[in-house]
Amino acid sequence: GYTVLEQAATEDTFLGAFQIAGRLRLADQLKVSPAVGYYLYSNVTPAGSKTILNDNAGNATVDTNGDGKPDEFRSRFGVLNPIVGLTYDGWKLPLTLAGEYILNTRARGGRDQGWAVGAALGKAEKQGDWRLYYHWQVVEQDAVFSPFVQSDFLLQTNHRSHLFGVNHQLTDKIGLQAWGLVSARDETSPGATTDSDLDQWRARLDLNIKF
Repeated sequence: GYTVLEQAATEDTFLGAFQIAGRLRLADQLKVSPAVGYYLYSNVTPAGSKTILNDNAGNATVDTNGDGKPDEFRSRFGVLNPIVGLTYDGWKLPLTLAGEYILNTRARGGRDQGWAVGAALGKAEKQGDWRLYYHWQVVEQDAVFSPFVQSDFLLQTNHRSHLFGVNHQLTDKIGLQAWGLVSARDETSPGATTDSDLDQWRARLDLNIKF
C-alpha cells in the first residue's frame, strides 16, 4: 500500500497494489510464467485537489463547475493486469513469447482496455550474452492511470506502440541496451492532451549496472 498524495487538512490519495506470480515447468525445455496484478487508486482528487490531476497525461477529464477547466478524472481506476510468458530453452538461445491484458474495472464511458504481445530471443544474464526483443501494445484512453505509468514511453495512454531493442552483457554486472519506440495515438479527439495520429519516434541507449 502506498500514500500517493498526503494532505494535512483533508483526505489523502492511496494506491493498493496486489501482485502474484509464478513459474511452472511444463516440459524439460518449456516453462510458463503466469502473473496477475491489481492496482486500486482511491480518491485521486481529494477535496478537489488538482495536484495529481495536473500530471494527467491523457486520461479523460470532466469540467464540473463550468469554468472550462478540468476538475477531475472522468474514470476511477482499478486496473487488472494479467500477464503470461512462455519460454522454450531447447535451443542455444532461449525464445520467450509473452502476452499481457489490461482492464480498468472502474472506468466510466468505455475506452478501458489494453493489450500487448511480444517475443524475445536470447538472455542477458552473463558476460557475452545477447538478447533481442520486440513487442506491440495498444492502450485505450482510460485503461491505465496516466500520471503513474510508462515514464519511458512517448505517450502514457491512448496509444499504439512498437517497442524493439537489443541487450548485451559487457560483464556479469554491466549491460548495454539499445532500444527504439514508435508510438501514435490510438484515437484522436479535441483536447489539450491530444496529439496527431502521426508516428512519433524515440531512440535510447542505456547502461545498466548491477550491484
